[in-house]
Amino acid sequence: MSSTGNDKSSTGNQQSSSGNQQQQTSSGNDKPIMVTGATGKQGGAVVDALLALNDPTITILAVTRNPESEASQKLMAKSKQIRLIRGDLNNTSLTYENAKFESPNGKIWGVFSVQTMSMGVKVEDTETAEETKQGMGLIDGALANDVKMFVYTSVDRGGAEKSWDNPTSVPHFRTKYLIERYLRSEATGRMNWTILRPVIFMDNIENNLPSKIVMTAIKSSIGNKSMPWIATKDIGFFAAQAFADTDKYNGVAISLAGDELTFDQLNEKFKNFTGHDVPTTFSFVGSALNWLSNEMGQMCNWFRDEGYFTPNLPELRSIDPHLLDFDTWLRQDSDWSPQVMAAKDGTTTTTDVVVEERTTTDAPPKSMDYVSPNYQYTDEQKQIYEQGQQAAVDQHQSG
Repeated sequence: MSSTGNDKSSTGNQQSSSGNQQQQTSSGNDKPIMVTGATGKQGGAVVDALLALNDPTITILAVTRNPESEASQKLMAKSKQIRLIRGDLNNTSLTYENAKFESPNGKIWGVFSVQTMSMGVKVEDTETAEETKQGMGLIDGALANDVKMFVYTSVDRGGAEKSWDNPTSVPHFRTKYLIERYLRSEATGRMNWTILRPVIFMDNIENNLPSKIVMTAIKSSIGNKSMPWIATKDIGFFAAQAFADTDKYNGVAISLAGDELTFDQLNEKFKNFTGHDVPTTFSFVGSALNWLSNEMGQMCNWFRDEGYFTPNLPELRSIDPHLLDFDTWLRQDSDWSPQVMAAKDGTTTTTDVVVEERTTTDAPPKSMDYVSPNYQYTDEQKQIYEQGQQAAVDQHQSG
């Protein structure tokens, strides 16, 4: 872990929730945490890790573009501590308003920030890239809404200190560099913050064509060079720790990895577990992708010429004793894990998640400007909302 700007060491009134008819007692220590990308790999891992804290003061405000989707509904079914937030990171102001609407005390205590990388962006255009705007917009919104703790997931760019000054030539690394710098300059002294810098994800190894192409490109680029890997489950763990101990993690940037392997070593472990090689495709496909895709080519060249920094794994494991190495990830969380395969087949295992029964007791909001994904509206209410939405569209088009 690195100190990053503030010389820190690495190592009860009755409130009614907007849209919730139930009265809840606020202890004054409530921690509504807004999690972006909640149905994605990193955001989903953060949700699970926050639930694992067993902290009843935490409410997870899970941001999703489509609360009605199967993934969103499955997420909400995990716990009564989860509330779905209809959000669009291109409109962070509205996303924050929606989150406060669903918050049990009308506030947002913490934010976990992750963005989807902007595709097809040139290095010279990263300052205006959608990812950059979204990341900075979430920071601005957090400051405007008196958020106490902001956790941003970025990417390692060569180690704790080097990452601060190394934007790299990879567009989606450079966007994260810009967001990091903005967070440190704008939030220090005004809001607690932590930056997580994971390396390449073990979870990128999947049994599908996109994964095969990417793994082929990496294999052809790095040769026998070792590279650190991280399971997204562990990114979630460290994010939850930052929320649980803000004093310890305030102003800290942490490079995260769980194992370091050459491609041959990784392939050997994979083959020992599955009986076959890491899924790849024809080598010319990976080479062609590097040539055709500026983003992929720049990244693979960076892997070859510079590469991620491997942090102190024993130190990280002292914080997270369950930090996954590649062998453990294969057994527990990969597409080839018996538990994961059983879940996809719809069969039961001893590790199945116990789903809490949820009841819909939410009351309709004061206006129909925001449709709560946690409330079941009548047909009449839906019609009123849809008419209002259409009127807004008509007004925008006529303006």
